[in-house]
Amino acid sequence: MRLSVRALHANLLYKEIARDSGLNVVLESLKEVNAGVNVEGGTYRDLVSSLSSSKEAGRLLNVLRVKVKRAYWKEEKSKELLPVSKDFYLSLRAVLDALRPLKERDSSLEREFKELMKILMDLIRLRLQKIVSLALSSKAREHLNLMSLEEGTLYSTLSALINRWEEELVRSLEGGS
Repeated sequence: MRLSVRALHANLLYKEIARDSGLNVVLESLKEVNAGVNVEGGTYRDLVSSLSSSKEAGRLLNVLRVKVKRAYWKEEKSKELLPVSKDFYLSLRAVLDALRPLKERDSSLEREFKELMKILMDLIRLRLQKIVSLALSSKAREHLNLMSLEEGTLYSTLSALINRWEEELVRSLEGGS
């Protein structure tokens, strides 16, 4: 059974906000902006609800953009995949969902939102390249602890696919069926 990222996020929005050791730019940004959002013991759905009325949307978007840009810069400088929290993308989705209606009413928020999305896509592509490289290198699964839930699923799927392909190719080359 395959589960899409959208379905995964829809289910996890009701999960309690995680406190793992990886990078979580959303929680860091909320603390820095002090947006009056209490994340202790709450769910991601609570986060979305409380942010939708925040007057700090512009400041939050700016801080988040700077933190994502910093994460991209660090990822780019490192040969290794840097750790992110298991809920890295989920928390980003929650805050972006909350800010989306606000940006449609304010053109300055629209610009900040687009800039954030551009940097975020650059970070996603960079991490994707590293994950594909890890899957190709057949390295041990020790790298899973550095990845978000979505990245871990991608890595596991790619590794299994590559291993199956290699086995079939070798069997074929050896004259097997």
